[in-house]
Amino acid sequence: MVHWKTESILDADPDALLAAALDPATLVEVPRYMPLVASATRVSREELPDGSVRVTDRYEPGFDPPAFARGLSREMLGWDLVLTWDLFARAATFVIDPHVPDKWKRYADVKGTYRLEARGGGRTARVLEGDLAILVPLVGALAERFAVRELTRQFEGEARLLEAHARRRAA
Repeated sequence: MVHWKTESILDADPDALLAAALDPATLVEVPRYMPLVASATRVSREELPDGSVRVTDRYEPGFDPPAFARGLSREMLGWDLVLTWDLFARAATFVIDPHVPDKWKRYADVKGTYRLEARGGGRTARVLEGDLAILVPLVGALAERFAVRELTRQFEGEARLLEAHARRRAA
């Protein structure tokens, strides 16, 4: 298992970034900011009894599997991102559910937290922390390093997208 963390300082306030994160229209622009994603769509939004909001967004890949990933198709590289937002705290837990056959899901586990922290002057730190485990003998560690590197790059793109969308909404 690999623990990873990425932090981006954004020129927008936390509430504007949260609104951008919850707006399904933001997903239309994902491929411009996340180069490995061909498309992203909102699958569901659910208001939970405790006041939190659960959204599920589906990401379709724009790349082929790496050479070491025998048996995987491009479609299997897609995923659903399930975020359960505490709106008051501007924070969420997340789970990434890969589009692999159910019998393979036990070999991968990706989950973590997502926070929007005010830093003053209208700036916000978007902090993601996660744990990723790929439980495949011989190639698991290699796959984990590859996945963390790519997740970090993609989430950096997502941070730029949220900032741009929040600024447009404020204008």
